[in-house]
Amino acid sequence: MSENLTEEQQVEAIKNWWKENGISVVLGLLIGFGALFGWNYWKDLRDDNAAQASVVYQQLLSDIQAKKLDDAKLNSQKLLTEFEGTPYATLAAFSLARMAVEAGDMNTAKAQLQWVLDNSRQEQFLHTARLRLARVLISNNEVDVAAAVISNIKVDAYASPYAELRGDIALARGDRDTARNEYTIALESASDDNQQRSAIQGKLDDVAAVESK
Repeated sequence: MSENLTEEQQVEAIKNWWKENGISVVLGLLIGFGALFGWNYWKDLRDDNAAQASVVYQQLLSDIQAKKLDDAKLNSQKLLTEFEGTPYATLAAFSLARMAVEAGDMNTAKAQLQWVLDNSRQEQFLHTARLRLARVLISNNEVDVAAAVISNIKVDAYASPYAELRGDIALARGDRDTARNEYTIALESASDDNQQRSAIQGKLDDVAAVESK
């Protein structure tokens, strides 16, 4: 607004602008407040949903610790069906997969880990599911499928476990040279976790021992 207008002219200009734009401004405010209210309502609903899922997941952990596996499976299924959009559903899928592996039910384990890959958006969960699924496949003599699961993946901070897994796949195929190279890469990129490094070193030593015979 020009500084040369008189006070009356400025007031009149404001009145005219309001006549032309007042309705759109009010509508904009209403939409803005509505969106804010909707966001707060959705956020409260989401937080309440997560809180309920947390309670179920804690019960799941208690069931597993008490070896009440049937109850643990029921609570896992509840998380997967009623709280699918929460991270607890993913954790439940991991729990079901682990229980299935311990029971020798590889098909159920594969299905649960695939569920994580299909439904989770968190990178850490996706890497964990992919690595575990590949190991289940190797143990089930599905080596080529396991190789496909981890192919063309950006490993990022997971360079060591992926290299170790590629070594396992190579070893399952009888390719000891590739296995040794991959285990070496895994060891060089491993964290300071002594247990992890010891496991990889053990695989390297086993390959070397066979080759020396």
